[in-house]
Amino acid sequence: MKPFNQLIAELEVARSLLHERIKNGLSKKVAKFYDDMIADLQAQILKKKNITNNLAQTISDLKQSLKTPDLRKDFLTLAENEQDHLLDYNELAGIVLFSSVLPESSIERLVDSAQLEGATVKAWNNGLNADQKKRLERELKIGVSLGETTPMLAQRIAHVLEKNKRDATAIALTGAGAIVSEIRQAFFEANEDVIKCYKYQATLDTRTSALCRAYDGLTWDKDYKPIGHDFPFRKPRVNTHFNCRSTIIPVTKSWDELGVDGMNDAPKGTRSSMNGYVPQDMTFNDWLKTQSPETIEKTLGKGRAELFMQGKITMRDLITQQGRVLDLGELAKKKKIWEYSKENIKHFDIPKGIKSRIGLKTDKIRGSLEYLFNKHPEMFDGKADIVNIIKDVFNAPDIIKPAARRSGGFIIAKSIDDKKKKMIDIGIYPNNGVIFHINKRKWDADMREFKKGKQ
Repeated sequence: MKPFNQLIAELEVARSLLHERIKNGLSKKVAKFYDDMIADLQAQILKKKNITNNLAQTISDLKQSLKTPDLRKDFLTLAENEQDHLLDYNELAGIVLFSSVLPESSIERLVDSAQLEGATVKAWNNGLNADQKKRLERELKIGVSLGETTPMLAQRIAHVLEKNKRDATAIALTGAGAIVSEIRQAFFEANEDVIKCYKYQATLDTRTSALCRAYDGLTWDKDYKPIGHDFPFRKPRVNTHFNCRSTIIPVTKSWDELGVDGMNDAPKGTRSSMNGYVPQDMTFNDWLKTQSPETIEKTLGKGRAELFMQGKITMRDLITQQGRVLDLGELAKKKKIWEYSKENIKHFDIPKGIKSRIGLKTDKIRGSLEYLFNKHPEMFDGKADIVNIIKDVFNAPDIIKPAARRSGGFIIAKSIDDKKKKMIDIGIYPNNGVIFHINKRKWDADMREFKKGKQ
């Protein structure tokens, strides 16, 4: 039988799929609430007579009908079901391992006090209701000032409240997730005598956030101190981000650590192995390595994808300890990557006229010569050829032009394969001096014109 901690990790993957279905149900409930409320508001507007002369009263009447959905009963049910799910760990263990249960009063308190990004669900909804009242009043005044008809005003209100419906859905889904996180952590703390540490488990797909990609697989001890890293403990949705799909799983102690004698000799079919090891499932970093270049680029973006495929960065290099995502310039400085030469820094002599022409803000040109050469060895006569091409380009400003396929970038060179009639554009971003390249399967108009002139 698999180790107990591995069984927990696998159970939580299945549980996360159930959470997605629960969230879909909540999403539909919120949508119906708003659709009904919008229909009621439209009906009220259509019944109004002479709105222009009674605008203040109309606004006051409609504001009274504006509300946000009350999902407290749904949240309580969700919280109780989550605790029932956690008690199923005992069946996996073949023994009553998690014996402490949260009383109903504690569950209610956690539901009412659960926070997402520093505020309770109730506080978020209060803010949302205040916002939709302001938006309704503003839009009605704009519509009346434009001389819109009553049906047009009704349509205007429906349109403006669509944003509030989306916001309410995000609050409901994230609030449900935050409550799940709070219930889980309170349950684990109530049973901390059997817990060794906590592990962050993210969803392995391209929608996972940069923060969760980096946190996947990290562990903390029972006092929430990092184990082998410097990232602070975070409860998914509570202090990660909206619509977070990650979860915290417990890693239990071994039988020996629990002080239970004789369990290692118990029949293997009646219990799972309690070895105290952290389950070595695939992290997001490991998973991404198995994906296609297209999937990696879709997940990370082109610049970070190239660095990741070269093995120069991991998911945890992409964020700060505060959870902020680093831009490419900050990443280059942090990891000391991309710069040319053995010293990691190479200064090109860049004419002032070119610097001003393309708005280049640095004397340091960065890029991965090795990656570019290894990707397209047929295009260059060795790595030194790439450096020479760039130097030549800076001495021939006439061939520099804006890059149509790289917003804000400039093409500074072209390299061709005469036999296959393939070519690549080499470009530069003026803000940070980062070199990029664009693959082309055939010569472009510039190159055809150039070759024609050579003949």
